[in-house]
Amino acid sequence: MLRLLYTIFLIFLFQNFASAVFSTTGCGTTKGCQLFPEGCDPASTSCIFFSWTWNSASRTFDMEISGDTGGGSRYAAVAFGQVDDMQDADLYFCTGSSIQSGVIVTRRAQPTLLDIATEPGVNGTSAATNSGLAECTFARAASITKTITTGPKDFDLSTGTYYILLARGPMAGTTGNVGFHDAFAITANQVNMITASGSATGGADILEKVHGSLMIVAWMVLANVGAMIARHFKPLWVNTNPGGEKLWFQLHRLIMITVFLCTTTAFIIIFVHVGGYASTIPAHAIIGIIVMALTLINPILAIFRPHPNTSKRYLFNIFHYLIGLCARCLAIANLFQGAIAMDELSSWKLGVLGGFVGFEVLMELCLEALTWHYGHYSNSGKSKEKEDPPPGEMQMEEPDGQTVKTSLLVFFILGLCGFAIAFFVDIANA
Repeated sequence: MLRLLYTIFLIFLFQNFASAVFSTTGCGTTKGCQLFPEGCDPASTSCIFFSWTWNSASRTFDMEISGDTGGGSRYAAVAFGQVDDMQDADLYFCTGSSIQSGVIVTRRAQPTLLDIATEPGVNGTSAATNSGLAECTFARAASITKTITTGPKDFDLSTGTYYILLARGPMAGTTGNVGFHDAFAITANQVNMITASGSATGGADILEKVHGSLMIVAWMVLANVGAMIARHFKPLWVNTNPGGEKLWFQLHRLIMITVFLCTTTAFIIIFVHVGGYASTIPAHAIIGIIVMALTLINPILAIFRPHPNTSKRYLFNIFHYLIGLCARCLAIANLFQGAIAMDELSSWKLGVLGGFVGFEVLMELCLEALTWHYGHYSNSGKSKEKEDPPPGEMQMEEPDGQTVKTSLLVFFILGLCGFAIAFFVDIANA
């Protein structure tokens, strides 16, 4: 009987302690802790957990880090730097099978790897996987010297204050190095590692947020509205011609100029901020360059467009439409890439983007159907477009379908703004 009870007790211990993950117990009292997202459960694969304890006798920091292992194909990383950016930082990353050391020299570039087995100042390393998590522990000497952009630097965590950087992402194939992170965080302030002060915050840089916000305004809202007005509202609003020009044309021109300004500003901001071409996120960078080029080409074509009554006008109409359509499609695709580059593509964010695309397609199909039904295509035999009346004569009769299409346009704009606001909230919290 006693043997049976003893066996049950051992099974209980194994089930409850062998599966235990790193704990937040003691955070803020006996040890310092950082979690991203803030307040997340260390047992969750969506959580990056890092803790440290200062050992004054040995002058070492006992460190723990955990995160999603992805079956060994992903890493969780922590780095220490004195600028709030991914550069010139002392790096350690855990894959579940090993803990590795390196130094981040240049932002958005792979770090320089070091052999942790022979690196002075790092010992007591261990790595394991537990319930889908990579868990690593190691002891780091208070002072370690690594080479950064300005030469050798003493990363003495016991005397200075440092930003703590957390990240997770895929490993870069079989190179043993880390790939570009899909989630990261940087403490809001420099942290005193001895007193364990400081707090984690979302890691998207403010300039990256401005870049993303401008692109959302340009390509989630304005470009789609401007394109819809040009395609479906030319024969409408016939009695509203401020300045002697059709209202649809003035709206289209104003909106697309704003798209050009937002896109150009966002492109310059990120180009200067990154310091050129972002080679670590090539898909987003290449698509962005193509969109910028198309955004520049289309207004140049518009400036030199043939007169509406000339035989070459149809060529301009075709190219102007196709270039604009390509730019819109590529820009929308790049919103997905940008979401991944700024943070992980969560199910909520994927739902917002998917909902936006679905809403956009539905509204375009509805407007296409109404335009065909009411004969509003300029080249259709059913078109009811009329010439403007001479000065002093009675106003023209408004075309059929103007009210319903205008109402649908307002609904379309409000819907796009709703999706944009949802994305702004996500960017603000990134």
